[in-house]
Amino acid sequence: MRTLTVCVFLVALGLPNYTSSNGEVKFKIVQKFIEEPEDTEVNPGENVRLRCVVLNRSGDCAWLKDGVAVGRIPDKYVFKRSPKDGDCSVLILDTTLEEDDGSWQCQVTQTSIDEEPLASTNVSIVVLESPHPPSLQDGTRPLTPGSNFSTKAGESSNFQCVSGKGNPPAFLRWFLGSQDVSQLATQTNITDEKKPHTWKALSVLNFTFNKTDNGKQLKCGAYHVTYGKIVEDSEAEGLGHRDVAVTLDVKYPPEIKYDRNPPEEVEENDSLTLSCEVTEANPPVEIVTWRKIGQSGIYARGRILEFPSILRADSGVYSCFARNDVGESPVIPVAVDVKFPPKIIRVEPPMTTFNINEVINLHCEAEGNPAPEITWLRQNEKDPEKWEIQGQNRTLTIENASYSNSGVYRCDARNMIRSEQRTAKSREIRLVIQGKPTLRTNIGWTRDSDGSRSAELVCTVDSVNPSRTKWLGSDVSPLLQGESIELSVVGNDHRAKINNASELYYGNYTCVSQNKYGIAMSTVEISGKPTLKTTIQWTRGLDGSRMVELVCEVFSANARRTDWLR
Repeated sequence: MRTLTVCVFLVALGLPNYTSSNGEVKFKIVQKFIEEPEDTEVNPGENVRLRCVVLNRSGDCAWLKDGVAVGRIPDKYVFKRSPKDGDCSVLILDTTLEEDDGSWQCQVTQTSIDEEPLASTNVSIVVLESPHPPSLQDGTRPLTPGSNFSTKAGESSNFQCVSGKGNPPAFLRWFLGSQDVSQLATQTNITDEKKPHTWKALSVLNFTFNKTDNGKQLKCGAYHVTYGKIVEDSEAEGLGHRDVAVTLDVKYPPEIKYDRNPPEEVEENDSLTLSCEVTEANPPVEIVTWRKIGQSGIYARGRILEFPSILRADSGVYSCFARNDVGESPVIPVAVDVKFPPKIIRVEPPMTTFNINEVINLHCEAEGNPAPEITWLRQNEKDPEKWEIQGQNRTLTIENASYSNSGVYRCDARNMIRSEQRTAKSREIRLVIQGKPTLRTNIGWTRDSDGSRSAELVCTVDSVNPSRTKWLGSDVSPLLQGESIELSVVGNDHRAKINNASELYYGNYTCVSQNKYGIAMSTVEISGKPTLKTTIQWTRGLDGSRMVELVCEVFSANARRTDWLR
């Protein structure tokens, strides 16, 4: 007789084993979720199913809303307590904001003390409620949609955008013109006390406007799933929106510019027009005013400042300005520099007679724009048409005045206007130097036709006053015209020529000159000693080489031996 043994292997999925106290291996059935509920949005009055499927379900299915167990209510909450297939899903019928919006959880009870009950993640059912359109406030002051909002450039404004009674809360965005400035705002969501289970969305924007914002729209948009979808708006995840906006009226002070600057050179008696234009202002400017620096009060009114025949007194720095309710335009100076040719206004001193050896200061004062350059000139005694430069300062100083400084002087003042030199000449000043005469004496030797040597005494007398001049011999007696002595006067030179000047005529000869201020004397000696005058001259040879010629002129009554020493 055969015996058939059958071995049966049981495979239990999700059934971990454990060993009992008597050593037997037993299997434990473990419940776990195959599918858990998910967050869900639903319109009021619609049905919604929250999925919950359990593997190896052995306990009872239960649902909690906001932590409170939900009963199986016909026509409202439909689910099975002990589904054989483990499907604990709940069907919520005719959803309402008040009854169904909130946090939901699927649970499965334990079947023994050794196991834990199952609890899904809390999920939300959002029963959609369309929020009210947004409204704008300046601080706490409501703003009328589409109205103008006035502010000053540079001042900070605090705006609030509110959209209430929505579920979920609206997503608020800000736009300045076409620019999204939402990143500068802060949004907070709070429970709306006026309608439970809904939200009040509040976004606060602090913003400082400038003049370029004038005329732009400041817009707040409330974005919500109940407003429909806009595919092209990726920033708002395609949500539809409702907007509210105001038009900005940004006030700012005027700005100005000059239509044209004055020419670089304006000459006295020219006509000149300065034109000032207000380029921007809000509110607009009605009056433009001119000031002149250094003068108090208003210089002129109007956009145009005209000088039909401008004067040097009109030189200065001008500025036009405009004012509105916000403030005054920045100061933009414009310089007017009226050019005029030189004019001599004073020449000093009035007295022009000075003592010999005195220090003389001649001063010339002139006006002009540009400031003139002063030149002192002296008239050439031989050619009155020629004037020689003596100095190029306002003051000409003559140290230790001598008769040679006597003469006619004048000062010239020069400047340049439009590349043309302008000149003014002072009156002529005649300097008179008074005092006793000054003398210069020398002796010259000549050879006569008979071979004899003659000495010529020359006394040059400088004196502006009439003087008496004579030559005295070594015996202090005056030299007289005679056969051996010839006396002559050429200009300021008083000459005494001694013919055949032999040793009999050797000695000292004195020139004496006297005027009303005193007597001057100068002495020369006639002797046999030669007097020398040496010069050096350079020449170039035919071959290009340089040659030097040394010249020694010997003046002597008698022939002498003359040598060059190296």
